[in-house]
Amino acid sequence: MEFTYDSYGDLIALLRENGYQIADYHDYKKYENPCILRHDVDCSLEKALQFAQVEAKLGVKATYFVLVSSNFYNVFSKSSTAILKKLMALGHEIGLHFDETVYSVGGGWNLALIDHVIYEKGLLQSVCKKDISVVSMHIPSKELLEGDVQIPGMINSYSKEFFKSFKYVSDSEKRWREDVCSVVQSRAHQKLHILTHAIWYDQKELSLQGSIQSFLSERKDKSWDWIHESVIPLKNILCRGEIG
Repeated sequence: MEFTYDSYGDLIALLRENGYQIADYHDYKKYENPCILRHDVDCSLEKALQFAQVEAKLGVKATYFVLVSSNFYNVFSKSSTAILKKLMALGHEIGLHFDETVYSVGGGWNLALIDHVIYEKGLLQSVCKKDISVVSMHIPSKELLEGDVQIPGMINSYSKEFFKSFKYVSDSEKRWREDVCSVVQSRAHQKLHILTHAIWYDQKELSLQGSIQSFLSERKDKSWDWIHESVIPLKNILCRGEIG
């Protein structure tokens, strides 16, 4: 499968042709062959919005997991808040993407770390003005994957229910560990749980290097805009094209 919007559309069509119904973490029990579509927003809310618009045209809804502790975007900024509102307006769900490595609490997945999940949930809720009830872990630890961690008031996407009972496939690092199309066509699994990362997808196929270069180029342009709008007018000091 290529990492293009058209190929993703073909995947959605393939799911439907093979009897799978697009579901979410709340309603999947209503379907005989549910498929949960999930996206971890590691780097770019802008790319997530592009992907969400593609899905809306395809008539599907997904869950977008957003970091509160990201080094790449600030969920409290005006531009980020606008994107989150657009994602929800398209019918998608916002979930919390939690990075356990941000915290040093000792003892692995103890109550202190769960308290941090609840705290970040509250922060994201204050931005979205909507209940956040699902969490996914950013680069989950072995303990998390094997421990079936229960978090009060939240659905853990890496719980046994969704990580073991469902067939889980992911495109992490722009590499499918298993051919997702073959998994779908085999019909060997009653329930599917598919994770994709919007940063890898574009109108045309790019190499891993090309995807990263595209993201970095976008970051340079955004940084120029932010400085120009918020700090000092740049157009008479440094042209956008002069950024190294």
